[in-house]
Amino acid sequence: MNQDKEKLKFLLEHWAEHNEDHKKNFVRWVKTAKEIGLDSTAENLAKAVDATNESTKYLQKALKEMGK
Repeated sequence: MNQDKEKLKFLLEHWAEHNEDHKKNFVRWVKTAKEIGLDSTAENLAKAVDATNESTKYLQKALKEMGK
């Protein structure tokens, strides 16, 4: 495998894992925002969770297409 392909594989794995870390924090803050009455903020954070899930799905799909 050439160097760029190895680098891309590493980055895709890293980005997917990093997204999951962010998602966990977003979920925690959705709950906190609701508890302190920031319903609109909580709704937007929940949308960020959904977008992060979508992003992770595409990163994992790209990785799978590379032969993983």
